[in-house]
Amino acid sequence: QMVAPVGVNGAGFQMTIAQYHTPLGNAIHKNGITPDVEIPLEEGDNGDYQFADLEKDTQLRKALEVMEEKTEDASKAQDEEAPAAQDEDASKAQDADAPQAGDEEKD
Repeated sequence: QMVAPVGVNGAGFQMTIAQYHTPLGNAIHKNGITPDVEIPLEEGDNGDYQFADLEKDTQLRKALEVMEEKTEDASKAQDEEAPAAQDEDASKAQDADAPQAGDEEKD
């Protein structure tokens, strides 16, 4: 929706624009979104089943499988990055404890 100014004294009218965009601003109105993974319906499957029917809904099963794989991959990547970050943090802590140039011992 947008408000278009009309005349003076802050008058305006509100107009609804019915077009759909992704969060990044890509227009999908009348186009839709191409899925990352396309799973065709099996022969004779008309898609008429209960919500979240994992037994019959092959597309839903595949979507969950892909999400689990991506979650596992992201988790592995995080685990691989964690030791390097810990080593860097430990190195910074050692540097912070080390005497700096110009530091003098006080009695």
